[in-house]
Amino acid sequence: MKKLLVALLFSLLTASGLVAAGGSTTASAAVDCPYTGCVKTSTQVSATSPAPRKLRARAVVRTAGDARPKGQVTITVKGPGKNRSATRNARTPSTVTFAGLKPGKYRVIAKFVPAKNSIFKPSQDQTTVRVKARR
Repeated sequence: MKKLLVALLFSLLTASGLVAAGGSTTASAAVDCPYTGCVKTSTQVSATSPAPRKLRARAVVRTAGDARPKGQVTITVKGPGKNRSATRNARTPSTVTFAGLKPGKYRVIAKFVPAKNSIFKPSQDQTTVRVKARR
């Protein structure tokens, strides 16, 4: 009798949409942060060409309050020729210099990937810079 009542109650709740019988599509949104009080992050990237065929990129990951982000920041440079990337710890501002690049316009992307099971949300930023040619 108890099983019948539970089955009837479950079918009523399922039909009304209050309970999902299978996997839920909202579960994929929780992959970014497994906790309810996740901290939003912001990533800022800046880039310059200090010398011919060189590009210097700086990425900073910030959080609200005094918290320091735990995870990795990947700086990727895409443009004419090869694409290059470098990964650094996101707890401090990261500066990377890429040498031997062909002259032209490059897109610089900084992507923050939080550490596994951390309370931080991922973020990214991008900018463009023109690499100088030799004279």
